[in-house]
Amino acid sequence: MLTLMLKRAFDPSEMGEEECGICGCRFEGESVLAHILEFDLGTACPACLNHLSKRNPDKFPSLEELEDAIQRYPEPVYTSAREVARLQQAEDPSVHKAFAASWLTRAAS
Repeated sequence: MLTLMLKRAFDPSEMGEEECGICGCRFEGESVLAHILEFDLGTACPACLNHLSKRNPDKFPSLEELEDAIQRYPEPVYTSAREVARLQQAEDPSVHKAFAASWLTRAAS
């Protein structure tokens, strides 16, 4: 069974044109994406996320949750991939904490 989780883009390279790991259609990825956690399928497009959340709202984040997260986090965690690389090279623990925090948990119903 699929598991989807909302995640903030870590840097701008994670934003832009994406291919949905469910339907294969291209879509414009924003500052928050619905990541498919199984089978290395990448991300789900808003249409697939909307369909799945309507079929099983307890299991899948809704399109509204995605849109709210994009409003709350309009920018990626870091301003550039170069910044992330610099922090990783310096073995700065903040990059690991930021990565963990980029996965957004759902509010309790």
